[in-house]
Amino acid sequence: MEYLPLSGICHRPFIHPSISSDFSITVLAIELKRKAPNAHTFLELVKHRYGAPGHIILAVYSLIYQVFIAVNLFVGGAEVFNIVTGMNKIAVCFLFPISICIYTHFGGIKATFLTEWVHTVIIYVIMLTSMFVMYTTFDEVASPGKMWDLLRDARFIRPVDGNADGDFLTMRSVQGGLVGLIFLGGRFSATVDSQLFQKAIAADPKSTVKGYMLGLLCWFTIPFCISTTYGLGAIALEHTPAWPTYPDPMTAADINNALAMPYVAYAILGKAGVAAVLLMLFQAIASAVSSEIVAVTGLITYDFYRSYINPSATGKQLIWVAHVSVSGFGLVVAAIAVGFCFAGFSVTFISRYAIATVPVLSTIASVGTWLGTAHHLYGSISIATLSEFLPTVAGNMLALDSEPDADYEIPQPTFSEEEVLP
Repeated sequence: MEYLPLSGICHRPFIHPSISSDFSITVLAIELKRKAPNAHTFLELVKHRYGAPGHIILAVYSLIYQVFIAVNLFVGGAEVFNIVTGMNKIAVCFLFPISICIYTHFGGIKATFLTEWVHTVIIYVIMLTSMFVMYTTFDEVASPGKMWDLLRDARFIRPVDGNADGDFLTMRSVQGGLVGLIFLGGRFSATVDSQLFQKAIAADPKSTVKGYMLGLLCWFTIPFCISTTYGLGAIALEHTPAWPTYPDPMTAADINNALAMPYVAYAILGKAGVAAVLLMLFQAIASAVSSEIVAVTGLITYDFYRSYINPSATGKQLIWVAHVSVSGFGLVVAAIAVGFCFAGFSVTFISRYAIATVPVLSTIASVGTWLGTAHHLYGSISIATLSEFLPTVAGNMLALDSEPDADYEIPQPTFSEEEVLP
């Protein structure tokens, strides 16, 4: 939603859910369950096929990915809770993981499944309530037609550079297209996201296909409904007396810290709406981080400890390592999140040898392109210039394209259907 006031209707409601509902992840998870039903993590299959070098590289990348996903969630949550309630950012960064680690520590992946279901139900209730209030009973809007009129009027107040006629109600949006490319490149990083595969590993084989396909369809509704309610609502109401900060519009800091949601919630539901948004935010963070913790626990326990430190580890030893990993991961991401908060970061910011070298080369190339493009276009490298659309698109697209290109140069081995984990 941080980009929506800049790019219009073509961004969140359509591009984000369409790309984020990545069908390839669903197919990969299903194939993993079918071909390696006894695997503990998807990286065990990588080690079996490509050996230790490729396994270590992808395991490290996966661990880094989990850390930054969790840190991003805590930084965003800390910013919103701090601005809305005055709660100390450090307290948020540590209290969130502590509460999540407690039930994950004792309940494991079963607790994650149960709590995610509860969290999702709460999110859907709040999301649908907000949507129906906005489009049926809220005086300033009360209908899709009135929303259309307000959005048409908004183009004269805050026209969008790069959109057709500066309009929000258009699919012809340069910045919206760039955002789509950013999501397209970024979503392929999810191929090292262990938690996306961990649920397939834990699920019953008969339920995997149905569960992932249903989840794929249900996920689309969350960004679509939230964007059309809170994102478009912010654009439509920002210059009306119903807006909490009227006549002052949202600042860049407000947008970057995702404050459009609590502002819209206050406008349509009062203080109860703000409390509901904060509850929804906590549910989303808890659900996502709990999955990340379970994935990191499996990664450290099976892909590092049992694979290279103690191959003959007993069940009791593996459980001990898993419990230590839960606490350790929570403390590490909390400490990093505190550092990011005070550094000024916001929410917006394969043969055996090929699989070991290509990720490193593509990382160097994509980061170099990201930094170089920012310096070339804006004359300096800073948080502000690195957050611009063009440098971010350049880095993401190179990261997406460089791996297949490098892979093409190295002869690919042929694997038989029987070469799978027992």
